[in-house]
Amino acid sequence: MFEEKWDVLSRMTAEHMAMPFPPGFRGLDIEDQDMVMLDADAHGCYATRVLEGSLTE
Repeated sequence: MFEEKWDVLSRMTAEHMAMPFPPGFRGLDIEDQDMVMLDADAHGCYATRVLEGSLTE
């Protein structure tokens, strides 16, 4: 079961890292939220859910 979750997470991470980050958003803060950190936090949340088993492919 862990292997399957790890495979899903690896695929999700590879897809996420392959997508270009919009250059106009790098260094941009909206209401004190850095867009790069927001992107990283969202991916971290998805990764946690995959490992916990509560997110399907």
